[in-house]
Amino acid sequence: MIVNFSAAGFVANQSPVARYVAPSFALGMIIAILAYLTVFYQALRNRNNVRLHAGYMLATPLILVESPFSRIIMAYLPFLIVTGSDYPQRIIDAIVVAMALSVVLALFLYFRFREYGMPFLVAAIFLFVEAIFMYSGTYAEWLHPLLESYAQVPAEVTLSIGFVLGALASYLGWKSTEKRALPNEAVVS
Repeated sequence: MIVNFSAAGFVANQSPVARYVAPSFALGMIIAILAYLTVFYQALRNRNNVRLHAGYMLATPLILVESPFSRIIMAYLPFLIVTGSDYPQRIIDAIVVAMALSVVLALFLYFRFREYGMPFLVAAIFLFVEAIFMYSGTYAEWLHPLLESYAQVPAEVTLSIGFVLGALASYLGWKSTEKRALPNEAVVS
């Protein structure tokens, strides 16, 4: 829905701010969707390994923590936005700062719990890529016609595609565990 809302606001030219941030929000959410599909798939795939399963589940909130945390940064911790940019770029900068702090936290957890830290490394990689896309999205002129085309697609279609992708990640994650032998399990031929 965020991609839908961003594309619709961009096309409707609701405000200069909406037009400015829409490409970044759309790109960021596409990466976040891919991240969620990945960590959810991995959580199901590793459901027999409590630590990995829990790690992937705990990595999930890191992916969207930038949304509320960036608002906290803008309202109460503006000194963290070191770019000195003006509004509306300041919105994007606050989000990227929040993502950078999430990457630092994820990497700390990865290095602290190396044996079972892979979920946090995966989250850190996705967050890093998402931050790059968020920051560069406002300058992505090539994205404008894509947003305009995307805005023409009915919400029922895009939401259905999202549902199918989530269901597919669920199914594949669940089925992948059945194919792998569990530790200490005798293999019967």
